[in-house]
This record gives sequence, C-alpha cells and structure tokens, in this order.
Amino acid sequence: MNIKHGCLFLFSLILISACKIDMTTDVYLRDIKDVALKSAEGLKTSGLLQVGIPNCDDKEQLSKVTSLLQDYFLNVTEKSCEAGMESLLIIGVDIPIIHSEIGWTSKTKSTTALITKKSKDGSSILVNFALNKTRFGNLNEAIQNQFFDKLSFDESTVSFSINNDARQDEGLVVSDSFIDGKPVVFPKSLTLSRRNKIDLEPSNVRRINFSEQGMMPVFEIPIVDSEKATLDEEKNIE
Repeated sequence: MNIKHGCLFLFSLILISACKIDMTTDVYLRDIKDVALKSAEGLKTSGLLQVGIPNCDDKEQLSKVTSLLQDYFLNVTEKSCEAGMESLLIIGVDIPIIHSEIGWTSKTKSTTALITKKSKDGSSILVNFALNKTRFGNLNEAIQNQFFDKLSFDESTVSFSINNDARQDEGLVVSDSFIDGKPVVFPKSLTLSRRNKIDLEPSNVRRINFSEQGMMPVFEIPIVDSEKATLDEEKNIE
C-alpha cells in the first residue's frame, strides 16, 4: 500500500447543533499523474478528520465516533482531541486516488475519493472529487441514530491544497473556484512552480453538485508534447 503521508484530508463533522462538513485535502501532482497516465493502483492520501464533539473528556463518545467512521473511511486512527468552545476529535484516515470514475464505488469502502483520468481527446488529465452517495446516506443515518442529528453541506466548504512535487513546473487549468482566495470564473491556465502550492476552493455551485450528484471537477493538467510522445511510445511497445 502506497501512502503519501504529507497529504492532508481535513473532514469536519459538527455533531452538536448543525452537522457542517468542511473538507480539505492536499493533492500531490506526481500521484495524480501516476494514476491517470500509468493506471497506478493502491495510491492513497493520508489525512485527518476533525470531528466536532461535545466534550473531549467523554471517552465513550470519542470511541463511538471513531468506531462509526471506521465503516466509511480507510485506516481510521484516533490521534488526539482538542478541547475548547468547540471540541475537536482528530482522526487520521486514508483517501484513495482512483483511475476513472467508472465503477469507483466498488473499488473502495471510502465514502470519498480523488478520481483522475485522461480526457477523451488525450490532451489533459482530469481531476475530480467523488462522493459515494449511498455510503454517505448510510453514514448520515448512522450519525442520526447515535447523535440525533444529520450531516449537511449547506454551510460547508470543500477545498484542496495542490502541491507540485514534480521535478519541473506544471501547468494547471482551473475554473469556477477561488485560487488563494481570489475568484476565478472562467477556465484559467496557470503555472505551478516546482515545490510550490496553491489553495483551491470550488464555488458553492460545484459543492452543491458534489452533494447532489456525487462528483465535482477540481482542476485539469494539460499533457505537454513530451509526455504525449512518451505515452505514444509506450502504447506502440505494448
């Protein structure tokens, strides 16, 4: 099992008055390319879930939350609990990176996944964030049964920290999102320098589509000519 331990997936469930979900994940471009172009299997991003709870001293409550999430995420591990006006249980998880959305829900028990593949014309790599609506519904029902509330995306945010861990600068195409806090409405090409990152937060429209349709585009990576040539050579060899 290949896991990039630096990849953060922040999932916040507020289980007291309003079940808000805030999700943040670090995306590494080398992982995305390995899955999209080479159909690499078993790649995951390690991350954290931040779960809102009434009291960090209630060990039974902490155990219940952790146990519940084990049925809906991968490698769930209780890390710590931060007490305050809103106590947060910190849980480690793994989020899979999967090649193609076709049948992805049968490939993992995770409720969410990063989905990546080449575009139909082969000119770019598409990166989407996927939600297994059936598993999310089951999670919602389980939370409602145990904590008398249910999850909602109405006031939530979904965001990504995109890291260029490649050996060269990489081009990206983004749209309908906030990039480092600045709005981008129409498709925009940008260059992400080596070892740099950008923070991307999709628009409310995309977040709602993620909630209702179970899929949300995040960004694209144009395939440069040298990569196309390499892919063509590999195809000819096969």
